[in-house]
Amino acid sequence: MSASRLTRFVDLPGGIDPQTALLRAQANTEAYRESAMALIDQAIDALVAAGPDVDARTAARLAESVRSLAGMFDLSVLEQSAGGLCDMIRALVERGAWDATAVRINVQALKIIRQHGDSEHLEEILDGLRRLSAKTAKGQS
Repeated sequence: MSASRLTRFVDLPGGIDPQTALLRAQANTEAYRESAMALIDQAIDALVAAGPDVDARTAARLAESVRSLAGMFDLSVLEQSAGGLCDMIRALVERGAWDATAVRINVQALKIIRQHGDSEHLEEILDGLRRLSAKTAKGQS
C-alpha cells in the first residue's frame, strides 16, 4: 500500500509538526480580528438602519455574514443568535409571510450581544430568541 501525498509531505525533513501549524493558523486568523469585528458591526448597523423595510435577501445576507465571522472568532452567543436569525428568515420566506417585528427583535438582540460581549449571561436572551423563532416559524407571532 502506497503512502498518501500528505503522509509523504509530513515525513519530509524540515517540515512543521501539526501543533505548530495549528498555532500559526490561529495567529494568522487573530491578525484579522479587528477588521472582522468592524465588519460584524457594519452588518448589524445596516440591519438596524434598514428597520422594518429590510428585505429578506438583505437581512439573510447580513445575518449570515455576522454568523460566519462570529464563528470564525469563537463568539458562540453571537454566532448562535445570528444563526437563529438566518433560520427564522428562511422559515418566514418559506411561509411567504414576512414578520418585520420578529426580525427587528432579533436584530436588536444581535446589537445587545455584540455590545456586551460573548457571555454566558446572555443565554437567557438566546433562549428568548429561540422561542420567538419557533413561534414565528409556525406563524404564531
